[in-house]
Amino acid sequence: MDDNFFALDISSGWVILVVLLAAGLSILLYTRKNIPWHQNINILLGFLRFSALLLLGILLLNPILRLSVNEEDEPLFVIVVDNSESIAMRMGEQELSDVIVSVNGIRVNLDDYQVTTYNLSGRTDSLNFNGSSSNLSAIFNSFESIYDGKNIGGVLFLSDGIFNEGLSPAYLNYRYPIYTVGLGDTIPPRDISLRDVRHNRVAYQGNKFPVTLKIEQRGFANEMVNVSVKKSGTTLASKNVRLVNQITDVDFELEAKEAGLMHLTISIPQNEGESTYENNRKDIFIEVIEGKEKVLVVSSVPHPDIKAIRQTLHETGNYETALYIPGITKLPEEKNYDVIVEYTPYRQLIKHSFKSTGKWIILGSRSKIDQMNKALPYLKISTRSSQKDLVRPTINPTFRKFELNDDLIERFSQYPPTEVYFGDYLLTGATDILLYQKVGSVETSKPLMFFYDDGSEKSAITIGTGIWQWKLQESAAHGDARLFNELVLKTVQFLSIRTNKKRFTATPRHNVYREGDRIFIDTQVYNEIFERSYGNRISLSITSEAGETRNYELVDSPLNSTFNIGTLKQGIYRYRATVVNENEQLTDRGEFLVEALQIEALDLTANHNLLKEISYKSNGTYFHYSEIDALSEALNNTNFQSIIRTRESYFPLISSLWIIVAICTFLFSEWFLRKYLGMY
Repeated sequence: MDDNFFALDISSGWVILVVLLAAGLSILLYTRKNIPWHQNINILLGFLRFSALLLLGILLLNPILRLSVNEEDEPLFVIVVDNSESIAMRMGEQELSDVIVSVNGIRVNLDDYQVTTYNLSGRTDSLNFNGSSSNLSAIFNSFESIYDGKNIGGVLFLSDGIFNEGLSPAYLNYRYPIYTVGLGDTIPPRDISLRDVRHNRVAYQGNKFPVTLKIEQRGFANEMVNVSVKKSGTTLASKNVRLVNQITDVDFELEAKEAGLMHLTISIPQNEGESTYENNRKDIFIEVIEGKEKVLVVSSVPHPDIKAIRQTLHETGNYETALYIPGITKLPEEKNYDVIVEYTPYRQLIKHSFKSTGKWIILGSRSKIDQMNKALPYLKISTRSSQKDLVRPTINPTFRKFELNDDLIERFSQYPPTEVYFGDYLLTGATDILLYQKVGSVETSKPLMFFYDDGSEKSAITIGTGIWQWKLQESAAHGDARLFNELVLKTVQFLSIRTNKKRFTATPRHNVYREGDRIFIDTQVYNEIFERSYGNRISLSITSEAGETRNYELVDSPLNSTFNIGTLKQGIYRYRATVVNENEQLTDRGEFLVEALQIEALDLTANHNLLKEISYKSNGTYFHYSEIDALSEALNNTNFQSIIRTRESYFPLISSLWIIVAICTFLFSEWFLRKYLGMY
């Protein structure tokens, strides 16, 4: 029920003054003895004048009318069901069915309240137990925005208390009582499970790579099990392992034979008496690439900078570096590289026939300026003398070719200075500065490191030597050289990416998806002069590992050029996209991976103590699922209180039309009567 209350925000002293003035003026006007009408008419005219003056005076005080509305906010009741697979793995179908029936019964019995049901993913009208992960805190955090300002009378939470994502819900603060129901079994199950499987995400074709896994057993001590690794049903390796300890480590060394995504299945045969077999298998996916990227370092002289760069590239394991110093090392036989690092190349011209996607040129203080200006048309340095500047790097916040870790870039200010040319710098063409020169505390606009990319040529230019000191200083100050390593690696990665000259591309937004994620494949079509083209009918076919194919079609437009595939089961999927553009058929191919979480089966021991802690903290009550009838009765006997909320609205009377109309009506009536009765 809503109650309305009106109040006028105005000082009583001013109201009394207005009343007295209106009354005084009215009495003064209508107290004369010689009047051509009856005395009662005189009183009426005085009242009309008094009313008009009173309203006009009040209006001049600019009063505000306050409307107070009391609203009764009836309590809401929320039911949250943990729908994770771990519950179904420990409880029988009949028990789960009974729980669902009981929850529906509670929902019906609470018909006096607005009842809403959720699972861990969000609002739902159906109850099942097929969730692939358990993030118990996320759903309660979402209530803060969903029910902001609402009156939650209570929450019923049914769960086994196991969470494998997010924070513990025991750390949250609750403004409503939570009645928890413990599902599952708190007794550790008799089980064998594959827990932690460690492997490289990337392996190189022809190389061997390790796979390490942990086997956990409960109730199967000293049992012998066979662990196998299979690819497409073919066994690549297997071992017989005796489970002496609770956790046993097993190591495999496998060979990467074919390039592409490799799907491996690690499994242990089912043993009689296990509580579940879902955790006896693990699927892992490894990307096998044809070989490491090749980087050639060419220098006129040995220098510590070369060692620092090569060491960073070597530590990643993804690069193979070669060094060529004329007169010191042999000329490499390989002529094609992904990136060439030219160190002080213009001190003396090094002529070679090496080819690469991009170049990193590091200019030393002894490089010849005139030769360098001729060789680099986009950079001109005008030196004023033989003097050198000692400068530190400072980041360009508008640089967009790649991003450096925001938490690390402050380390640039701690780097020791490097020696550069003293003079004026002029950049032209498609250049983008990453680092500026900082002289003392003055940040200049002179480049220290910049990139050039005109679509056909890519280069990175570092002006000055001594960057090995950056790595040394950073390691000494922070125990690692993450910023230096990131700078080197992202520079080489950018230079090694080949420019895409294809007129048609179909690219998944991610190379790796998780089960349940929506999959999108973006397409781009260009005409013969590489202008974006639309209105093309694009065909897409996606084939699973089992050979099942799905076909899709799309007519692209500026507003939509993306295939929305939906969700797919775990596995490796290969796709082929085709389009006819300007009477030419264009094709693009690729693959992507869908991974299963496989985390629900790792821990099947219910944690009812967590549920008890939640109820205690929120002034609720804990019940075991066998006591669900007692819970229903307790909820029926609980009177969840409504909240009275007062909502106020303000209306300035000066903006009200009715008061203006009333004043005009009183004045017009007075004038009409006086005129009608013969008084002008």
